[in-house]
Amino acid sequence: MNILFLTGGLNYADGVTSHLYNLICGLSENNELELHLLYSGGEAAEKFNLPSVRLTLNKNLRHKSRSIVNFSKAYFDIKKYCLKNDIDIVHSHNHYAANIAGRAAAKLKAGTVQTIHGLIPEGGRLRHFFADKYISLNNKITDHLILSNISKREDIFNIRQGIPEKNLFRKKLFQGSGSENIPVILYASRLIKEKGCDVFIKAAAEVRKNTGKELKFIIAGSGEYESELKSLSENLNAGIEFKGSVKDIFKVMRNADIFVSTTGMSSEGFPMTVAEAAFSGCLIISSRQSWLTEVFEEERDGLCYSVGDHIELAERIFQSLENKEESQRMAELYQDKATQIFSIGVMTEIHKKLYKECLTGK
Repeated sequence: MNILFLTGGLNYADGVTSHLYNLICGLSENNELELHLLYSGGEAAEKFNLPSVRLTLNKNLRHKSRSIVNFSKAYFDIKKYCLKNDIDIVHSHNHYAANIAGRAAAKLKAGTVQTIHGLIPEGGRLRHFFADKYISLNNKITDHLILSNISKREDIFNIRQGIPEKNLFRKKLFQGSGSENIPVILYASRLIKEKGCDVFIKAAAEVRKNTGKELKFIIAGSGEYESELKSLSENLNAGIEFKGSVKDIFKVMRNADIFVSTTGMSSEGFPMTVAEAAFSGCLIISSRQSWLTEVFEEERDGLCYSVGDHIELAERIFQSLENKEESQRMAELYQDKATQIFSIGVMTEIHKKLYKECLTGK
């Protein structure tokens, strides 16, 4: 079976890129599958130079440079690629690629799959959903597809992200490294406004103002909001260490005690960094969202706070620092839970089942 993945930019600190990388690595263990990946650019493309996948750059897949001309070029490129490589399934990871794939595959015998990484606001000329089968990352997405008459329940597969077991790291919190014993509070994401990193910075400033303890606040990631966030940190005397784009986020997470997720986007599928931080043994403190509470029990698996409330976030950080044994207990409980929820084996097996069903339908 020949599987063609379509996506936009491949970037570090990007959940879709991490998701796709883990999926391809998991599926590559199956000798019955031939894997192809077309992408539009990005610094993390280098990590996809794997023996198991044929990697091809196609800049016409770039959503930001969309136009009727580029869309048409991408359509003919994908159609030609599918014919040349006898592609059975085209699996898209954003709505722009899905629209191209859906139209190209209609002229072929290929099945189409679209992973919905998050619901986006209505608008634009293109359909947000365009495939034979859909992969949903949470119940809200599934309900939307059904209630909006976009798809039948039998054509929707609920599949959580998968993380390789090699990334599981057991540790004791607040032990520091070497001669240091300084608690590390980490934030990692694309630095865009919707992700709410400013809330993390404001909370860090609040914590520093009200404690004499030595702490490290770290931000890993890059993006269009970066310079503004650095100015905010400086103005508030938050003392943030900006690490920029990090190639191996697990190395950073293994040295962190607390991981903070501040996204204000209720439309997200599930932030990959939360799952990665759980595998790394961090205590999770997250904005309270429906996609989180599906798989996360507050005060048992970790701590939550109201979206956008930096004062409440600061209080949760204080709470975790003052109750270290409880923080350790919650981190360990959710790490064990995460290994079951975000199993790479389960993820790849359901994908293979989906691909076979998609072909049968053709």
